[in-house]
Amino acid sequence: MAIKIIKFDLPINGTKVTTLEALRDNLTDEIVKLARSGQLERWFKSRQMQELAQAVAAAVAEHAEDKALFLALCEVLEVEVYPADISAIFDAPPKAGLAIKRRKYFSPIRILAVEQPQN
Repeated sequence: MAIKIIKFDLPINGTKVTTLEALRDNLTDEIVKLARSGQLERWFKSRQMQELAQAVAAAVAEHAEDKALFLALCEVLEVEVYPADISAIFDAPPKAGLAIKRRKYFSPIRILAVEQPQN
């Protein structure tokens, strides 16, 4: 009895990706996590893209650092990436761009009224 591989959508960049072109268009650093978990490789296999699945598995096995793996995955997917973009993504301070939930835009400091000098 043959096992049928079920196609599934790949969740990336807030989108459920169904095609290689859509994956290229929505490529973010989330791809690293998907590759390390094996989900990206399974997604390629479910779409009969064995060569890409093998290339992803090889890249994961070869690159321990996220930045290097991201570069390798961009090469596998034939996506042009600029070094400045990669530095902005992976070399940013740990909490850069982190959204602050349930807080107001301004801290609760008292703003003192400044009196105008009288002439």
